[in-house]
Amino acid sequence: MGRTTGSDGRRDVADRMRDCDRLRNMAASACRIRRTLHRPRALLDRDEHRARARVTRRRVSRADSGRRVCDLHAPPSGRASVILTSLITAILWFPVVAALYDLVGRVALPVIAGAVAIVCTTFTPLISVRAPSHRALVAAMATTAVACILMQLLIAPYTPEWPKRMNIQFVDDHWEIDDLAAPPAPKLMLDAPQCDAAAVIRCRSLRGATRIALSFYAPDLVSLRVNGVAPPPNPPKFRSRLAPGWHLVSVRGASEAEIEIVRSHGGPLNAEVRDRSNGLPPEAAPLIRARAAAVGVPSHDGDAVVMRRKVRL
Repeated sequence: MGRTTGSDGRRDVADRMRDCDRLRNMAASACRIRRTLHRPRALLDRDEHRARARVTRRRVSRADSGRRVCDLHAPPSGRASVILTSLITAILWFPVVAALYDLVGRVALPVIAGAVAIVCTTFTPLISVRAPSHRALVAAMATTAVACILMQLLIAPYTPEWPKRMNIQFVDDHWEIDDLAAPPAPKLMLDAPQCDAAAVIRCRSLRGATRIALSFYAPDLVSLRVNGVAPPPNPPKFRSRLAPGWHLVSVRGASEAEIEIVRSHGGPLNAEVRDRSNGLPPEAAPLIRARAAAVGVPSHDGDAVVMRRKVRL
């Protein structure tokens, strides 16, 4: 039998070691392939998570840059200028707005609210900027709005300093009081005024009232004279409160009046005569007490007694 030389033995050992390394590499490759085949969903989830993380970081960086830009455009001096502008606008406009209620009354409330809203827009830059005082300003405005609403709901609308307009009148045969149910009160037994049908109509108050008036329907009216005097023509912008064809003659400070009516066509004349005396008789005491309890006072024409009569002249 032959013997193997030393050089041949070393080559065999080297070949075997290379074969072993090749087998180990092949086994490692097979393991990696097997892991890839068995876990494809995990790899996809990992990639998706990484992509979302990158998008989130990008958005955060953009938001930070935007806040930095806002901060750059809203230095302390800018905030001070906004506050100064708001104060000057309020000083100029609020006295005018507050006087509207005294001049017009409740009708001016929408106008006052709109003017205050416009003035408040001058400090909106302080709210739009994400400054340290942003939350404090928003909270202060919300608290002020809620407080104003509660004050409006809880405070009485009328006080002795700001009473309600309420007139008491006795008309024909019953009592009337503005915005309040009239309590029981004695009726007055008074005579209604009279008119004498003639060429010159003579109207008089039988109870000596200080105002007498005659309203009549005459669409064909040509001329009119009251106590021998022709009244001046109405101004161009005059607007009558009466229906078309109706006319009103009112004489104050007298209990009688002579009225001459000239028409283009003859025929009967439908009219209403009434007299008015200011003030209330003692029988109105229950109504006066009810008005005082409702914080009301007379206004405009005030309290009065009115008697009416329809006539055909």
